[in-house]
Amino acid sequence: MGSYAQWRTTVDGTGPRRITWVCGDQPVLIEEIVDHTRTLVAAGELDTVSLTGGTVPDVDVWAATHQYPLDPTAARFVLVRDAAKIKLWDPLRTWLAENRRLPGTHLLFVAGTTDLPAGTGPVATALEAIKAKRTLGLIVKATQPSPDDLHAWLKRRAPALSDYVAAHLLARIGGNLMAAAHVAAKLALFDVTVSTATIDALVEELPADSFADCLLAGDKRQALRQAESMGDDDVLRALGLLDLRLDLLVAVHRGLRHGRRPHEITGVNPYLARRYGDLAKHYEPRRAANLRTVLAVVDTALRSGARIGLLETLVALW
Repeated sequence: MGSYAQWRTTVDGTGPRRITWVCGDQPVLIEEIVDHTRTLVAAGELDTVSLTGGTVPDVDVWAATHQYPLDPTAARFVLVRDAAKIKLWDPLRTWLAENRRLPGTHLLFVAGTTDLPAGTGPVATALEAIKAKRTLGLIVKATQPSPDDLHAWLKRRAPALSDYVAAHLLARIGGNLMAAAHVAAKLALFDVTVSTATIDALVEELPADSFADCLLAGDKRQALRQAESMGDDDVLRALGLLDLRLDLLVAVHRGLRHGRRPHEITGVNPYLARRYGDLAKHYEPRRAANLRTVLAVVDTALRSGARIGLLETLVALW
């Protein structure tokens, strides 16, 4: 199993693998894998297929993977989301054994889970079959990159950033890739020299950041006001940011209990430690664990298609 950075090195060097399985807890990286693979495969519109496991019969998924492209010499791209919900996996073995009959077909399975399946169930068995085809398949876990990989990722999205300003942005967003991607997308609209002041202004405008900070501070009324202007992408960013902030607050809480000052806590961004130091006393590990369960419920509801009342429920249960 490879990381996002290893996947990037592989596809940029030798092109996309014929079959890729992606899991992980970083939606931005997962969507980048989807978009970049789709671009590299360059299948025609009619040969680009997107299905969701659990919402269509398994046989329809496998029918799509075994179908020839309209032009025998062209490429075909089949994306299957929530792939972990597929129960019938025997057809995958047939596809792996006979893949040379479909040389231009590329399969991308987005698991919809944060990790690989445990045990020896059908999905785990299918992944072992993919692993066995090392030159054909690739399994990727899209988790938080290392600092160096994160820096390289940001510079790819915003090439105009100097190393110093890029480091400043990463410090401000505290590892929140969705926030970094949002800022980078705005920077791409302007052909100007970017300063740290520009970064600070853009970060402060992030709706997910405002919602999360209001909620963390216990200002539920203002959090509900922020929620009124948030779209689906903002909600996903907010959930990811809240999850990261809970990690931060628990670490700061423990550090303070051991007599350390915020900037002295090992493994915590000093800027963020000072910013959230006063709030940390309210987030002991047990409470943080309970709130993480609430986040998981809201995230699952959002990904299943629910929209109405999600943020209101999150605010009420916080």
